[in-house]
Amino acid sequence: TVERFISDLRYAFHDWIRSVKAPRSYESKKLKIDTYARFFTFNYTDFLETKYGIPRENIKYIHGHKYAKRGSLVVGHAEDSSQLYQQWYSRKRYSKPRYNKKGRKYYVRDDAWKAYNSELPEYSGIAEAAESYYEESRKPVDEIIAQNQSYFSDLYDVRFIYVWGFSFNKVDIPYMKKIIASNDYPEDIKWNVSYLTDEERERFAIILSDMGVDVERQVTLRHLTYWQ
Repeated sequence: TVERFISDLRYAFHDWIRSVKAPRSYESKKLKIDTYARFFTFNYTDFLETKYGIPRENIKYIHGHKYAKRGSLVVGHAEDSSQLYQQWYSRKRYSKPRYNKKGRKYYVRDDAWKAYNSELPEYSGIAEAAESYYEESRKPVDEIIAQNQSYFSDLYDVRFIYVWGFSFNKVDIPYMKKIIASNDYPEDIKWNVSYLTDEERERFAIILSDMGVDVERQVTLRHLTYWQ
């Protein structure tokens, strides 16, 4: 079943996370960070504790920690299944008519299309399984934020935010918005954001601006190597 598959996937992912170790050359690549700061991390490893000496009480593992109960790590996406279907449908160009040599119009209808659009039992079962997979593998971001309301409320006085190794993916943006909304003076927060490529630099600036951050006045974008 889809539920069993998702469960097995979570366990396998958790096992892999527990096996991850820092490379021997890690010390030379460490970032220069304030070890007395508060850390909000999407990383499941204990590198902040073991490599940087950050006390665990200063770290919020928002999606879980490698030593948490096996299979409990939060993984997934934030896409709407109906939207994913429409993107897939458009990409496959199912709605575009084709014409044979005699000029007769026809449409491409492969097994994937039949699975999502046919009422036949053998196809509807496949469609239901695919839809269940996307629903079961979504990150319950709103629920996680609600469960951690007191933590976010305590960020009311944050004046500096340093962002390292964060890709600003759609699924995690609500956390950033919540941090901003919880602050007493969000317009005074100074953001220091790392990036790896010029494309990331431009994309991050756009996303921050969409979140209501004054990029010109509040944000400093630096290549990640700057911090080393």
